[in-house]
Amino acid sequence: MVGTSQARHHVCWPVTYESLKPDEFMTKWLVLGPISVFEGQPEPGNPDAQKKSFDAAPFSLEHFQPKTVVVGNEYTWTVLRSESNLVDLVGVFGPKEYVAAYAWAQIDMPQEGRVVLGVGSDDAVKVWLNGELVHENWTQRAASPDSDVVPVTFKKGPNQLVLKIQNGHGDWGFACRLMSPQSLAKGLVAAAGRGKLDTVKQLLGYGADVNACVGPGLFPARPKPRHHGIPTDRRARP
Repeated sequence: MVGTSQARHHVCWPVTYESLKPDEFMTKWLVLGPISVFEGQPEPGNPDAQKKSFDAAPFSLEHFQPKTVVVGNEYTWTVLRSESNLVDLVGVFGPKEYVAAYAWAQIDMPQEGRVVLGVGSDDAVKVWLNGELVHENWTQRAASPDSDVVPVTFKKGPNQLVLKIQNGHGDWGFACRLMSPQSLAKGLVAAAGRGKLDTVKQLLGYGADVNACVGPGLFPARPKPRHHGIPTDRRARP
């Protein structure tokens, strides 16, 4: 992941978005961390201990509190403004191995609506909306936009969106945005080109439009225009 400069300072109120613009990445968050994956002696070779930490939700994810206690240690949420679409947590916390961080944002919606979020992470990720777990992916990967597509229903008024990003080693970060119909269609084309039929079915179920003109691969061939009269190559030449 390419490093980006980050601006960060302590805060005692939520970061708020007035609705979300389709395809515009969320680059302003409250972040909390780094939290060690291991409660005692580090066990890098113990995947069960890492998964146990990933499964845990050690504090309330519905009601914001400026300070949070995790395994006896107090953490303070701070504001992060990323200059990149991919939020580089190494740039925020420094190089860390076997740690987790949380990112929190409040989203004020003018009306209730079902949408699809595009989420990328390095490595594993969990997503909560208004305290309800809506997505999780226990994985090791580089952060890439829209690696996971997450359908959610925002209620009218304030919504609390929280991500947990757990790192093994190396790069560490995430990306999140509201996907437009065009982005869903592009994802559909890309998934079809890679032969990922499960992803194709998933995106179609989320409303991706197979007829959107975003590139070659899934669209029926348009008939060539027919010439009436003498074909071009048989017309008399002067």
